[in-house]
Amino acid sequence: MTAPVAMITGGNRGIGAAMAQALAARGLRLAMGLRRPDSLPPEIAALDPLVMPYDAADRAAARAFVNAVEDRFGRIDALINNAGTGGPLELIPDAPQPDDDMEDALDHLLEINVKAPFRLTRAAMPALCRSGRGRVIVLTSLSGKRLLA
Repeated sequence: MTAPVAMITGGNRGIGAAMAQALAARGLRLAMGLRRPDSLPPEIAALDPLVMPYDAADRAAARAFVNAVEDRFGRIDALINNAGTGGPLELIPDAPQPDDDMEDALDHLLEINVKAPFRLTRAAMPALCRSGRGRVIVLTSLSGKRLLA
């Protein structure tokens, strides 16, 4: 049996990089989807991952990433949706005034943090099901639990 494959978005630093290293240490092969593929640190590059350009704001990126992973490895066993943004909404004052800029910021945040993981999961789902043990992990920040008064 060939080693399982994990797809990771935003795995070039922080939690994503740590997850890539931990998964590789457990024998998984890696496919990294990065907005800037040239930003992969040497310690992750040494793990010999498939590195793909992946811009969560690009609706076609999910299908292209999944296709590349299936072409190279023939399987997908795990998908880690790690790419995300806090965006300008992190800067909302206690009493925000409605304006177009805030709505644009919300649209961007939803596109990256909600729609992109949905699209990527949907594109990878057939391969994840074929693996018989497919897993999907979606990371969020504490902002995912924060309520605005």
